[in-house]
Amino acid sequence: MPESIADRLRDLLTESALSHADFARLVLGRDPRSLRRYLAGDAIPPTLAAWLASVERVEVTRGRVTVVVQR
Repeated sequence: MPESIADRLRDLLTESALSHADFARLVLGRDPRSLRRYLAGDAIPPTLAAWLASVERVEVTRGRVTVVVQR
């Protein structure tokens, strides 16, 4: 069974090792409150959900955050 988009978001956050605030701002381009709401079960907007489904990983090296997406 495929994971939910909220589970995918949670996994990406954990794997990135970024703080909630940094992940929200740097990766999602959202306010940290939005990230908290998504993780608590609020609906993730369809455009964000589609983008998250394409994200393979979030890499953090020497202060640089890179989001790798599928083609």
